[in-house]
Amino acid sequence: PPDLDEVITQTAAASTGGECEAGTPNDYSDGVFSGRIQAFVNCGGDDRAWLFVAATPDNGDSYATVIFGQAVTLADVDALQHAFDTFNTNV
Repeated sequence: PPDLDEVITQTAAASTGGECEAGTPNDYSDGVFSGRIQAFVNCGGDDRAWLFVAATPDNGDSYATVIFGQAVTLADVDALQHAFDTFNTNV
């Protein structure tokens, strides 16, 4: 399986422009996928943040998925949390 922390690091570098402070990666599980979640904050000196999830399916299928988004307001954080809680894939 892929190194999910490295997947997040590479995706974040390409998405954030490297101008954010990396938070501590944590375990992620939603009952369908398990993996890692990490926040990148203080982007460009602003209150902007990016949230990233890299995960593999709990059913043993051999693929990884990444979902991420940028948050500027608390409503953005709520929307991202909803996306993380409900995403699924079909392969």
